[in-house]
Amino acid sequence: MGIVTRTARTVGVAVLCLVGVSACSASIADSEYDGVLPSDAITTPTAIPEDGEANLLDPYPSAGWLDDGDRFAIVLGGSSSCPSFPASMVVEDSHTLSIEIGQSGGPMCTADMKLRTHVLTTPSGMDTTSEITIRYGESGTAVLPAL
Repeated sequence: MGIVTRTARTVGVAVLCLVGVSACSASIADSEYDGVLPSDAITTPTAIPEDGEANLLDPYPSAGWLDDGDRFAIVLGGSSSCPSFPASMVVEDSHTLSIEIGQSGGPMCTADMKLRTHVLTTPSGMDTTSEITIRYGESGTAVLPAL
């Protein structure tokens, strides 16, 4: 019984360490703030809904250029107690970025919706003279316009 207890305890500690590492992953954003893109962000025009109401589950525009293309911002929505953040970024090609989304907080998240903007440095090798597609999360996509 002692070996089983010790093994179970070791497995439990390993699981806690794994959860702790994933929950404590750092954001790759240069800065972040509550709310939507700043008014000076260069964005792709989007159609205004017929009813004129914004959809918090699908905030548009969700990405925009800043500082003449040196930086860009993405807007992520989620629980205020377990906010999403950009955890890593991969340049797929000169016109496509993939951003992995992490989540902070614990297993108990509030059932509310909060928008948070994350400002990132544009990676070298991106062709800002053409549209840039940003893929994030499992199904999120945003397009930055050509500058």
